[in-house]
Amino acid sequence: MNPITFYKSLENFCCFNLKQALNPETHLYDRQLRNSRWEATQGTENLTSTCICLLGIDRAGINLEAIGLKPAQTLNAVFKLASYRPYPGGTGLIIWANAVYDGISLKELQQQIDIPFNHFADYMTSITSMETAWLVSGLLHEYNRTQDVKTEQYMNIALEALMSRYQRNTHLMIHADPQSPWRQRLRRWVANFADQIYTVQALALIAVKTSDDRAKQIADNLANQLVKLQGEWGQWWWHYNPRHGSVVQSYPVYSVHQHSMAPMAFAALNRATGQDLSASIERGRTWLSHNELNINLIDNQAQTIWRDIDFRLSRLKSVSRKVHSLLGHPSYETTAMAKKLVLNYETRPYEWGWCLYAGAIEMNRNKKLHLV
Repeated sequence: MNPITFYKSLENFCCFNLKQALNPETHLYDRQLRNSRWEATQGTENLTSTCICLLGIDRAGINLEAIGLKPAQTLNAVFKLASYRPYPGGTGLIIWANAVYDGISLKELQQQIDIPFNHFADYMTSITSMETAWLVSGLLHEYNRTQDVKTEQYMNIALEALMSRYQRNTHLMIHADPQSPWRQRLRRWVANFADQIYTVQALALIAVKTSDDRAKQIADNLANQLVKLQGEWGQWWWHYNPRHGSVVQSYPVYSVHQHSMAPMAFAALNRATGQDLSASIERGRTWLSHNELNINLIDNQAQTIWRDIDFRLSRLKSVSRKVHSLLGHPSYETTAMAKKLVLNYETRPYEWGWCLYAGAIEMNRNKKLHLV
């Protein structure tokens, strides 16, 4: 399907569900579909999904009244949430969303959510590569709107921290810094797709804004390695071994990676370096309707895109599989295990947000304060 036609066909889905996902009491996107029912999001999802939904809605130029959104009200709710239940890894998304809505100054934001600028280098070691990439993208958008020298300094520190995690011999990112807390350090050689693709996006955005040659090269190499490892059905696999440059755990395969996260990152890369990965992007999107289960994850009746395809395993087998990955062993999915693949009837709010964002880039809508 033509990409523009594809995203236009999903826009009503996204807007309909975002209206349902916005909680009128909290003003956050903290409601999701789980087992085909509306339920509360879990963990830090209310913060991250809300920021991503704000990004997607603004990038797509959605009519705010039609979806019941008052951005200033929701941003304030995010700040309040981050102040009483901190999630340091989500700081980059907060800065990013605040920047594109031309919100409060970074200094004022720092006072509200306690951004750790006083021990920024130590903070860098405490967050994952995915979260560091969010921080780079967030500070870059903040710098783009203000041209503030101090913001540029923080952005460059975050950028160096991110690029230091790139493995030149395998062209993949590790999951966490070698000096990170032990839980993250334990699995730094088991990096997920989010660590990889958000880094491609962040470095490509840096290259668009600054023409940084090193950022361009790493983004190019990283994207090419992901394409090299892409599955036969167009799957973007979940876990990678940056030591060996291989896939260490294939499933789950997430819809949002296929229809939004890979396309939006590779679109930014195309703007930065001219590399055209449209064939791989199309293979990824095609997986939604042509996949291992021969089902369409775009459910017209339910008006959503279901979250993923994964194994239905016993707790013991699931733990064994994770230990196998931590030991650095290659993915060991067998034909027998393939029979255990099932569809996960869940959709989290950020999936609709990123879908709007990716579609807006494809349709070349007005960027406003967005870089791509």
